Amino acid sequence: NASLSSAPRRLICKDAPPANRLDQMNWEKEILGFYLSEHPFSEYLPIKKDRVPIKTVKEEGLPKTTIIAGIITTIKKVFTRKGDPMLFARLEDDSDAIEAVVFPKFLESNGHLFKEGNALRFKGRTEVNDEGMKFFPEQGEILEKFQGSMTNDQ
Repeated sequence: NASLSSAPRRLICKDAPPANRLDQMNWEKEILGFYLSEHPFSEYLPIKKDRVPIKTVKEEGLPKTTIIAGIITTIKKVFTRKGDPMLFARLEDDSDAIEAVVFPKFLESNGHLFKEGNALRFKGRTEVNDEGMKFFPEQGEILEKFQGSMTNDQ
């Protein structure tokens, strides 16, 4: 047995297909803490014109109604005192991130939108408190299905 334990071991790895772009970006974020090659939201360039960057919204620091878009990166489900589900979701674009507070009524009719990795566009309002700025969505759409129905006038 002593001769077996001292023998060099060979690690044999099977060939695997190359990682897709999204996996690569997720690994960069997980290992480095930031996206190195590009941000996942960069593939939504045409939509980016129809929203205010999250960084701009936060820099203005005023409560207001606005349109933002980004990728859902985390979701935390909680329950109200009445037992209704609601969410806290982190929405991230290529400029910054913001916490979206999703109340039960909006969640009931729009729950299908809230999956990690979904690219979404929201119209809603911002509020500032001791914990920073929060976003409260009032309308929302998956970006791939966006038809241009939301405007600042609605």
